Amino acid sequence: MSVDRRLFAAGERGAPWEATSRMSKAEKSGTRPAVTVYEGYSSKKRRTLPAAETCASKEFVALSFSSDSKYLAAQGGAPDWLLHFYVWEKGKLLATLSTSPIEEDDGSVREIGINPSDETEICVLGNKTAKNFRYQEGGLVEGTLNGIQDYEITCHAWLHQAPSRLALGTQYNGILILEGGTINQRIDQPTFVSNIFPLTLGFACTGRVGNSSNSGLDVYERYTDDSNPQEVFKLTRKIPLMDDLHVRSMHGNAAEQILILEAESGQIYRYSLTEQKGLKGEDPKFVPVGQPYHRGAIISIDVCVRKPLIVTCSSDRSIRIWDYLTNTCHLVKTFTEEPLSVSLHPSGLHLLVGFNDKLRLKNILMDDLRVFREIGVRGCRECRFSNGGHLFAATQGNMIQIYSTWTCDNIANFKGHNGRIKSLAWTPGDAHLVSAGADGAVYAWSLADIKRENEYILKSTSYSCAIISADGRTMWAVGSDRMLKEITDSTVTMEMESDQVLTQIVMSTSGRMLFAGTQGGTVRALKFPLSGYPEDYQEHIAHGGPVTMMRVSYDDQYLFSASEDGILYAFKISEKEERGLKREKLNLYADEILITKSDLEEKTIQTSELGRSLEELQIEHEYQLRLRDMNFNEKMKDISERFMDQLDQLKKTTQSLRTEKEKLEIKHEEIMAKVHTRHSAELHDHEASYNQELMTEYDKYQDAQAEANMLQTRWQVNTARRAEELKRTLAEAESVWEAKLDQKSAEIEKLQAKMATQYSEHIEEQRQVSEDIDTEIERLQQRYERKLLSEREDGARLKGENGIMRKKFNTLTKDIDDNRMETTRMRADEKRLKAAIEALEKEIAMLKHDMSERDVAIQEKERRVYDLKKKNQELEKFKFVLDYRIKELKEQVEPRENHIKDMTSHIKDINGSLETLSAHKAGFNSTIAELSSKLAATKKEYALRHRQAHQLEHQIKSFTTDLHGAIPYIQDAAVLRAAVNRLLGKYLSAANQEDLTLAEVDSEVAKEGRMQQQVLRDRVKALRRVVETNAAKFRLDSVGRVVVNRKLIGEINKLRHIGKHSAKKIQNLQVLAIAEVPRRAAPSASASTNSNNPTINTTTARPTTAAAAPAPSQLGQHAHHKLPTIVGSKAVTFAT
Repeated sequence: MSVDRRLFAAGERGAPWEATSRMSKAEKSGTRPAVTVYEGYSSKKRRTLPAAETCASKEFVALSFSSDSKYLAAQGGAPDWLLHFYVWEKGKLLATLSTSPIEEDDGSVREIGINPSDETEICVLGNKTAKNFRYQEGGLVEGTLNGIQDYEITCHAWLHQAPSRLALGTQYNGILILEGGTINQRIDQPTFVSNIFPLTLGFACTGRVGNSSNSGLDVYERYTDDSNPQEVFKLTRKIPLMDDLHVRSMHGNAAEQILILEAESGQIYRYSLTEQKGLKGEDPKFVPVGQPYHRGAIISIDVCVRKPLIVTCSSDRSIRIWDYLTNTCHLVKTFTEEPLSVSLHPSGLHLLVGFNDKLRLKNILMDDLRVFREIGVRGCRECRFSNGGHLFAATQGNMIQIYSTWTCDNIANFKGHNGRIKSLAWTPGDAHLVSAGADGAVYAWSLADIKRENEYILKSTSYSCAIISADGRTMWAVGSDRMLKEITDSTVTMEMESDQVLTQIVMSTSGRMLFAGTQGGTVRALKFPLSGYPEDYQEHIAHGGPVTMMRVSYDDQYLFSASEDGILYAFKISEKEERGLKREKLNLYADEILITKSDLEEKTIQTSELGRSLEELQIEHEYQLRLRDMNFNEKMKDISERFMDQLDQLKKTTQSLRTEKEKLEIKHEEIMAKVHTRHSAELHDHEASYNQELMTEYDKYQDAQAEANMLQTRWQVNTARRAEELKRTLAEAESVWEAKLDQKSAEIEKLQAKMATQYSEHIEEQRQVSEDIDTEIERLQQRYERKLLSEREDGARLKGENGIMRKKFNTLTKDIDDNRMETTRMRADEKRLKAAIEALEKEIAMLKHDMSERDVAIQEKERRVYDLKKKNQELEKFKFVLDYRIKELKEQVEPRENHIKDMTSHIKDINGSLETLSAHKAGFNSTIAELSSKLAATKKEYALRHRQAHQLEHQIKSFTTDLHGAIPYIQDAAVLRAAVNRLLGKYLSAANQEDLTLAEVDSEVAKEGRMQQQVLRDRVKALRRVVETNAAKFRLDSVGRVVVNRKLIGEINKLRHIGKHSAKKIQNLQVLAIAEVPRRAAPSASASTNSNNPTINTTTARPTTAAAAPAPSQLGQHAHHKLPTIVGSKAVTFAT
C-alpha cells in the first residue's frame, strides 16, 4: 500500500525458469512474474510491471512504494533474488540488482523498504542481517551499515524524524537506531523484536520472550535533554498483549490513531492509540476485526434443528459454534488435543465430541462447553445424533455403537465393515442408519431389528459419504471411483459419472434436493430425481481444497460446506427464479440456554455489583459534571471578562491605528504626487532621447539594406556565371566520358565476338571470360558509381544470408515434419499404453486395497510400537525423576526416622507412667470391688427387709380392715370374742400366739442396735470422704495425662499421616520402578520400604496406648457419679 493510501500493488506469480528456458522472447514476456498496481478505492488496474528478462524467479516476495508514490521497489524470489526498481507510472524499469550475497544460511530476503526522505535509498532485510542500496548513475549501488554484523536482524522501519534514520529490530539484543549508516542508539530490550511501525513522534514495536509469552506493545518517542542535545528515543507507553496474541505483522492508518495487528493465528486485531484509559486505569483492549476463524482444515460440522446454530471442529484443536442467521461466532473452545468429530443435538443444548481417548457428551452453556458424560469410545471419527435426539451413533474403528442420549447406555453394536467408517446418516424417522467405509461397503442398518437390511460392496472403491431415503430402501453413495450411485434394495439402479472425485453428498430434509461436494472444492446442485446425465447439475466455485463435509439446515434454506482450506461456506438455497423455497410452516427458533446454578448466582451477584457500581458511577459522574460545570462557568466568566478587556484594548488600538493610517495616507499621497511629477519629466526626457536614437538607427538600417541589395545583385550575377561554367564543364565531361564509353563499348563488342568464337571450344573459357568482363565492369562501376556498388554488395550479402536462412528454414521444416510423424507414432503408442495402464490401474487398485488393509494393520502395530516406545521413554524419564525423588525422600526420611525414634522412646516413658497409673487403678478397682460386694450384700438385705416390711404393711392393712369390721360388735361380747379369735387365728400362728405375752423389747438390745447403726453411719461417711478424695486426686492426674496424651496423639497422627503418605508414594515409585527399571533398582526400593516400616508400626501402635489412657478418667468419673447413689441407698436401708 502506498503512503497516501491511494494505491496498492500486488505481485503475481509466473512460470518457473525451467518452463520458460526454451521459449521465445515474446512468449517469455507473458510468463514472467509481474507487479500490478491498482487504485485503492476503485480497485482499477493502473499498470502492470513485468520482471526483468534475466529474472529466474517465478514470484516477488516483497514490495515497497516510495513516500511520493512515484517509485516502486520489488524483490524477486529464489534462486537469483533480483531487486527491481521501477518508475511505475511510466512502466520503466530503472535498475536491477541481485541481493543474494546476503550471507546467512539460505540468503533469503524477507523485507524491503524505501527511505521516505530519500526515494533512491532502499533497505533490504535478509535472513538475520540487512543491507542498504542506493540508486545512482543508472544502477543500484550497495551502501554501508556499520556495526550491525554482530546482531541478528529480525525487522526494520524507516523513521520520519530525520533523513536516513533507520530502526532495526534484533533477536534478544534490543533495537538499533542508525543515522547515516552508523549506530546512533541501542535500546535494550530482552525480547525477540518481531515488528516495528514508524510514527510521527517515534515508533511502536512488538516482540515476544521465547516461543510463547508476549512482551507487549511498546511505544517509543524521541526527546532531547540538556546533557544530550542529540535526539534519542525512550519508552513512553507499554501495552500488555493477550497470551495467545502472537503478532505476525503490524500496520496503522495515515492519522496514526489506529494500529492493526495480524496474529499468527490469522486473526486481525484493532487497537486505538488515542483512546483514553478507563475509570480503573486499564488500557484500551485489542478488539478483533471480524470473526475468529479456524486456522486449520475443518474436519467435521453439524447443524442444529431448534436453533440457527452450526458447530465446526478443526485441526487447530478448536470447536466453534456459529449463528448462520447473523454470521457471528457464539462460542470458541480450544482443547489440548485435536477433536476428531462433532455432532449437535437437535435442541442445541448438547454437543457430542470425539477424541482419541474418549467420546465426550458436553452441555452447551452460555460461554463454555462443560463435560456431562465420558464414554469409552476411542478414536471416534464419526458421530451423529438421531433426528429425534434420543439416540446417537458413534464409530470405533470398523464398528458402529448406538447409545441412549439420556442414560448413555449402549443399546446396539453394528459390525460388518472391514475398514474405517467415513460416513453416518439417519433417516428422518430414525428407523434406519446408513454407513459408508473405506473398505468399499455401504450398509443400511435397522434400529428396530438390530440387523443389516441393505448392503452394497465394491472393494476397489473407497466410499467417503452415503445418505439414505426416508423409507430406508434407497441409498446414494459417492467415492473414489468418480461415480454417484443410486442403490435400491442392495442393487445399483443408476450410476452417474463425474469429471472429478465427489467427496460429499447431502440431501435436503424434504427429500427434494441433492447436493454434492468435489475434490476440487466446488459445490454442485444436482437435478433430483437423478436423470442419469453426467452434465445435469449446477456448479458453484467455492473452496480451495477438497470438501470435507456438507449439511443442509432443517428448514432447507441454507447449505453449508466445509473444506480442508479452513473455510465454512453458507449458501442460500433458492429456485431458478431466485425465489426462496416455500416451507409449509414458519420455523420458530428456540432461545433457551443452559446455565448452572453457581453461574446464575455469580451472574446475579455480578449484576447487583454492577448495578451498585453503576449507581455509584452515575452519582460520581453527576458530581463530576456539576464540578465541571462550575469550573466551566468560572472559566467562561474569566474568559469573558478577559475577552471584553482585550476587546476594549483592541478598539483603542484600532482607533489609534486608523488615525495613524489616515496620516500616513495623506503623507503617501503627497509623496506620490511628487514622484508622479518627477516621473513625468523623466519620461519626457527619455522619450526625446529614445526618438533621437531611433532615427539614427533607422538611417543605419537604410544604409545596411542598400548594401544588402547590392550584395544580392552581385551574388546573383556570380551565381549565373558559375552555373554557365558548370554547364559547360558538365557538357565537356559528358562528351569526354561518352567517347570513352563508346571506346569501351567497342572493346566489349570485340571481346564478346572473341568469346563467341571460343565458346564452342570450352565452356570454362566462356566462364572465365565472363568473369573477366564482369570484373572489368565492376572495376569501372566502382570507379564511377561507388555508392551504387556498395549498395549492390550489401544486397548480395543480404541475399547470401537469406539463402542461409532458407536452408535453415528448410531444415527446421523437415525437423517439424519428422516431429509430427514422431508425435503421431507416440500418440498411437500413448493410446496403446493407456489401455494397458487402465488394466494395470485396476490391478493396482485391487493391490492398493489389499495394501491399505495391510497398511492399516501395520499402522496399528506401528502406532502400538510407537506408543510403547513413547511410554518407555516417558518411563525412562520418570525413572530418572523417581531415582532423584527417592534420594530426596531418603534424605527427608532419615531425620524423620530419628525424630520418630525419639518420639518412640518418649512414648515408652509415657507408657511406663501409664502402667504405673494402671497399677494404682487396679488397687482402686479392688477396693471398689470390695465395696461393691458389700454394697451387693447390703442391697440383698435391704431387699429382704423391704419385702418383709411390705408384707407386714399388707398384713397391717388387712388386719386394720378386719379390725374395723369387728368394731361394730363391741357391745356384743360374744360376737366380739369370736371376731377377735378369728383375727388371732388368721394373723398369728400357734408359736406366735404363745409368745404374744412378750410384748416389750429389751432396752439393751435396742440400745445396742442404735449404737451399731451409728457406727455404720460414721464408717460409711469416712469411706465416702476417702473415696471422694482419691477420686478427685485421680481425676486431676488423669486430666493432666489426658492433655499430654492428646498432644502426643496429635503429633503421632501427623507423623503417621506423613509416614503413610511417604509409604504410599514409595510403594508407587517401587511399582513403577520394578516395571521398567533394571534389577539394580530393587535393593534401594526395598531399603526405602524397610526404612519406612518402623514408622508405620509405631504409628499404628500408638492408638492402643492413646485409647487406654482415658480409662482412669472414665473410672474416676464412674466412681464419682455412682458412689453417692450406693451410699445413699445404704443410708435408706439402715433408716428403714
